Amino acid sequence: MIRGRLIRMSEQEHVFLLMQHHIVSDGWSLGVLVRELSSLYRAFVAGEDDPLPPLAIQYPDYAAWQRQWLSGERLSNQAQYWRSNLSDAPARLALRRTGRGRRNSRLVGPVCLS
Repeated sequence: MIRGRLIRMSEQEHVFLLMQHHIVSDGWSLGVLVRELSSLYRAFVAGEDDPLPPLAIQYPDYAAWQRQWLSGERLSNQAQYWRSNLSDAPARLALRRTGRGRRNSRLVGPVCLS
């Protein structure tokens, strides 16, 4: 869903490509990613260490908190809500193919890191 590639154009010139599915991030998250990549790039070009502060929590910490939070009566209430609201939903959606896909993908950007 997300991948990067560094292409060497010459000894001193490189191009970094970052491809991601639109569901991977929203506009706010993309801004954070670009700012952090820019900060890392500037530091590494200058021979400096990683300038980003350590993360206060890691994703497994968040997942453990969420699992604990969504338990017991809260989980039962949420499950009942969705069972009730989706009770009339079809078991299988009949989706038609649009013909859109990789061959019709569009590029949004370029983003230049300075």
